Amino acid sequence: VIRVRLGKLTMIARNFMGSVAFQDLPFELEQLDAGEALVIPKVWIPVTNPEVLDKLDKRSKELASDLLKKPISEDNFKLRISRTFPELSYFDTTSDIARVQLGQTIGAMLSVYWLLSGQHEAFIREQKHDRQLSRQSWAWIQEWKDQTVKLTNEETVNAILVFMAIHALGKIKEFRDEFGRSGFDASMHDLALAQILQERPQVVPSFHRLSRPFQQLIVDCLSVDFQFNQFLQAEATPANLNVMREKLSPHGDGGFAFFCFRIFAQMCGKLGSESLKCSLFMDESQFQRFRPGLDALQELTTKQDELTTKQDAVAAYNSFLLLRGSKAMSRFASPEHQGLARLLCLCAAYDHEGGRSVCDAFDRLEPDERRDLTQWLNKDGISKLPGYVLCDAPRLFQNAMNATTNETVGLVAAMRLLIRVYQKLASEQEHHTCSNVVVRLGELADLVKEFSLRHEEEFSQASFSLQSDTQGETRLITVRIGPSSNVQESPRSSESSAMIVEPSSTLVQRPSARELAVATLLLLALVLVVSSSRHSMLARFLMGMAFVVLAFAIARCFWLSDDVGQAAQDMIAAAGQVQAEARSWDPLLMINWTNAAPWRTRHEYSRLSTMDEP
Repeated sequence: VIRVRLGKLTMIARNFMGSVAFQDLPFELEQLDAGEALVIPKVWIPVTNPEVLDKLDKRSKELASDLLKKPISEDNFKLRISRTFPELSYFDTTSDIARVQLGQTIGAMLSVYWLLSGQHEAFIREQKHDRQLSRQSWAWIQEWKDQTVKLTNEETVNAILVFMAIHALGKIKEFRDEFGRSGFDASMHDLALAQILQERPQVVPSFHRLSRPFQQLIVDCLSVDFQFNQFLQAEATPANLNVMREKLSPHGDGGFAFFCFRIFAQMCGKLGSESLKCSLFMDESQFQRFRPGLDALQELTTKQDELTTKQDAVAAYNSFLLLRGSKAMSRFASPEHQGLARLLCLCAAYDHEGGRSVCDAFDRLEPDERRDLTQWLNKDGISKLPGYVLCDAPRLFQNAMNATTNETVGLVAAMRLLIRVYQKLASEQEHHTCSNVVVRLGELADLVKEFSLRHEEEFSQASFSLQSDTQGETRLITVRIGPSSNVQESPRSSESSAMIVEPSSTLVQRPSARELAVATLLLLALVLVVSSSRHSMLARFLMGMAFVVLAFAIARCFWLSDDVGQAAQDMIAAAGQVQAEARSWDPLLMINWTNAAPWRTRHEYSRLSTMDEP
């Protein structure tokens, strides 16, 4: 009597969905002892019949088309993939390991279904409530899927479903041992599968029926053998990214996006063996961990230049380290790191391009200059007194960048001038009892507009003085530009630029509103005296002069208001009635102030000089 064990064959019969009739299923007999044998069915059946391949291809493309054009139920999707992808029957469900692998495969395919049909609620329905993928993250994924990966056509959707159906076949030891070369262990399952697809594509019929470009894309994606988890944990190096970039460059940006989406879909199905009712793995915390790596990968370009490709790989890797490290770093690595962070904010750098310009300019400073600038920027007004509020510093840096064609040169000059301001503050204001010092840099910000690239060195050496004032517990320091700061104007500004002098210099003294009012009263008194005599003409003349002076006094009072004076001149200039040079004239006293301070400086000076007046 010979005992034949049919356990494996029974399990296959229960879930059989191969591309041939069940009775034609090949098998092997394994002798267990002298009177016992085990039937081992071979579910990976080579398919070379064009009619069978065409039938499978038609089913798959119809499924892809339906996913894009009309809603289909989840149960319908599961039924159709079981009939369309025979590779799903390759997993031996009697094995715990194979059941996990099958769950991951179906989980990845279901994730593609939920993503394509926009079913956010289904994607998160069994995730823990406090860790569910947010709607904001879901919206980002949907935009990335449509705009970058471009899963909007039947061919691409068909290819990604095939990839998800076959991606874990290399993990099946029996499949790998039978068709693969020796030397491939479980850790090299992607390379083993890539070799099988190239040498024996007929044993993977879903792959065999794809068009040649998508076949090559899938083989190249597997040949990269890029472990995304290793990248997220910084186990990999920029060289790994460089190899990946070189391997995928023939497929362009579309092929690279396909590769990234394959990684994302596989991760979504990672816990498919535990639940197929949602993407149990890709919750909000996992997505926030995943996204920096994805953003870094997408920085790689498709340029063919070897040097550029290597630089892109290093830049993408460093970008990931910066982004990933910033989420976990609870303090600055050094005082210079802290100072540079504040400097990036002052320069309004919100992207890598802007940040690179600021960092390059900071690196061009001498070591002692970087030290002084760092010390100034890091004074917080609490542990390091005093803290410095740098008013108009963003405008100063912005003007420095706009005034030159080389942003780095302009920023270097602005930083060096700020260092000189700090050194002068440190020498003249040694003892501060207040916690904060407000430093007004408005005049420096205006001055930088007058400098061209060739005057960069002169700008950094511009002379200035410090005007100090106190308001309550706050000390105000205004940086005033001195006469020696003038340079030869660039051609674009020589006609309209004005001489700049310090406010402490001797200016033409203008009468105040009080003086004009007294003069008006004296003239009115003279009118009363003269009007009683025969000199009626003189009385009329004096009366007219009194009214003119009175009008000047009233206008003078209004002119002391920032809002009224500024608004009036702005409206006149905007209407085109007065040229820009009109701002150098005093409309009350009819005095040409072209060679004096700019209008804004004069106006502030006159207002401050009459603070004690009503």
